[in-house]
Amino acid sequence: MQKELLKILNNFLEWNNVQPILCSEDNIIVIVNHLNKINLSSIQELRDEVHQNIFLFETEDKTFKIEKTREIIEKSSIKPGENFNIFIIREIDKFSIWASNSLLKLFEDVPERLVILLTTSAKNNLLETIRSRILDFWSDEVIYELSESNKSVIDDFFNGNKSRIIDLVFWDKIERNEYIAILEYILYKLKHNNSGNMIITKILNWIKSIHTTNTNPKYILDTIILEL
Repeated sequence: MQKELLKILNNFLEWNNVQPILCSEDNIIVIVNHLNKINLSSIQELRDEVHQNIFLFETEDKTFKIEKTREIIEKSSIKPGENFNIFIIREIDKFSIWASNSLLKLFEDVPERLVILLTTSAKNNLLETIRSRILDFWSDEVIYELSESNKSVIDDFFNGNKSRIIDLVFWDKIERNEYIAILEYILYKLKHNNSGNMIITKILNWIKSIHTTNTNPKYILDTIILEL
């Protein structure tokens, strides 16, 4: 468990309120075990056992309906069976816009002695209004390492040979994380070449936008190539 997360949890145990925490499935179990002083090994085991202060919210449908958020809000007012209650909301990216919006007040002002743990299988699909109200310890995203061959394509682009990067962008199948890695390497080249602050700031904002919204990274990369 990350030291910062452990500190937050220990502060909660000392009767301090805490914002909702977004983390991986594995960390959910670690956190629950730490708070409740138990030894669960999986979410399935959590389903099978009864713990008075643990509430698991999940869905088998494609989306969480507004009725589910009403249940969450209603149960958030329940007095803790132990010293505190733990809400686990799995795959929060499955909440509809209306369902997500109905949780904003709860996420902004979490009741005393309640910790809300969130998971997601698609972090990029979370609404910005949700993101701004949670503590992000989610670490399931794969960090893409840009290959040396693709670095050489970008190097050629900055040396005036644009044909290889056009082939890469328009003909190769590129994953979202690879787009981010390409943009970050372009950013590195621009800084190394002492390019203007305007284009550097623009690319920084675009990278941030890819991380936090559903922005199309291919459109952004196409735009940058045309501008450069």
